[in-house]
Amino acid sequence: MTTNRLINLINKRKIVVIDATYKVIFQGYALIVAGTVDFERHFHTVCVGICTRETEDDYEFVFKSIKKKCPNFSPEILLADGAHSITNGFEKVFGNNYKRIMCWAHAERAMEKHLKIDKDSKKKLLQDIYSLQLCYSDLKFKLGYELLKEKWLINEAVKGIEEYFDYFEKEWIKSSNFGWFEGLALSYPSTNNALEATNKSIKDVHNFRERVPFSQFIERLKIILNRISTDRLSLKKFKEEPDVSGFWQQAIDYSNEKPKIKFDQFENAYLLSLDHEIDFENYIDSLECDENCYLEDCEFVSCINFDSYVEFNNSVRVVRLNENNWKFSICTCKDYLKKYMCKHIIVIAVKKKLATVPEKYFDSVIGSKPKPGMKKKAQAWYIIQNN
Repeated sequence: MTTNRLINLINKRKIVVIDATYKVIFQGYALIVAGTVDFERHFHTVCVGICTRETEDDYEFVFKSIKKKCPNFSPEILLADGAHSITNGFEKVFGNNYKRIMCWAHAERAMEKHLKIDKDSKKKLLQDIYSLQLCYSDLKFKLGYELLKEKWLINEAVKGIEEYFDYFEKEWIKSSNFGWFEGLALSYPSTNNALEATNKSIKDVHNFRERVPFSQFIERLKIILNRISTDRLSLKKFKEEPDVSGFWQQAIDYSNEKPKIKFDQFENAYLLSLDHEIDFENYIDSLECDENCYLEDCEFVSCINFDSYVEFNNSVRVVRLNENNWKFSICTCKDYLKKYMCKHIIVIAVKKKLATVPEKYFDSVIGSKPKPGMKKKAQAWYIIQNN
């Protein structure tokens, strides 16, 4: 079930987000909700389906329905939990040329649940996994995992850690569920929390946490879809650009710290760091390092461990500027990976005169310096006063 307005939203971005929820229909049927996400990470429902079982054929039917309504739609990203039925149903309709994002929220809970070591070591290892999740590229992720494994299997003597890494590598590294790190698909979400919030709204607001008979729920579903569709005209419009408003002050403060900035022509990227002693050339050389460098014992990898690797990556930010629309530039910092915008992008955009600081920030404008001495008091109205 869908509406014409909702189904057309699927063409705005190359991603499909899908999940099934239960406890809404008295007969125990699953409600499948599919949609897309905008640049403010808001979920937009495209269609819903009701099935007796959550099988590969059920998901294939939903994807075929989308394909039938939007024959030119060719998704590049699939975001869902680890259900193989979703993956198989998607590939039957759209093929294998896509990236499969494994919902980080689901992965995180499973990783923590299977971790059976002492409390202090568990906290430290989970923190290391969180750092690994913030890797901004596939190469960084693979090398980071090798260093993480070295840290805990060789340098740390913790009971039960070998069994955990056997599970971790089988389930989260060498499987179809490996896509839980941020750098797999930049400017796309790593969790389906927005979809989960929609499911919760259906249960709380429309069903009042009751299981409704199938025939009654169908009528309610028509009302739900009508409201969702109407909201897209005003209250919940599809955001087609990242939100910049929350980062201007951060960009001004960062610029006032006088970061070291260099443009690398070969990488076509700007490098920024608050450490003026940082060797940008060494950092650029490290961008191509992957797990093969670890196995071959290259010069860069041989002198670092996991902790220094994370620290080194965080010491430099790489901004690849989109001069057609600077808001679609990319960065390697956490803010960009989570929110698709950051202070580093704004600093470079202002530096290149692609963006101007809003008037309300003029008192702390980037690069401005207050004049020394006391401020002059206002004179009488008939006196011309320059300053």
